[in-house]
Amino acid sequence: MAGETSVYLIEGRYRFYLCDTFLGNRSMSVVKNYIQETPRKELVIFNSHSDYDHIWGNGAFEGCEIVAHEFARREWKRDGITISKI
Repeated sequence: MAGETSVYLIEGRYRFYLCDTFLGNRSMSVVKNYIQETPRKELVIFNSHSDYDHIWGNGAFEGCEIVAHEFARREWKRDGITISKI
């Protein structure tokens, strides 16, 4: 499993929790379609860390809460990545 990235979607009673968002909007299309086909629930994204292969799909989910360690936020800011709601 070395070098692989995993994405986890957890469905709670009132929210979905998505751990990492992989490599861009297109890579999240299956997850996004699943979420849209279920009864309306909030989505919370939590990024395990700030590497590109864990965060690039964040943009596929507008208006949701994104949770990450403060170090990740500093890394995003340093790299010029704008996250509108953290």
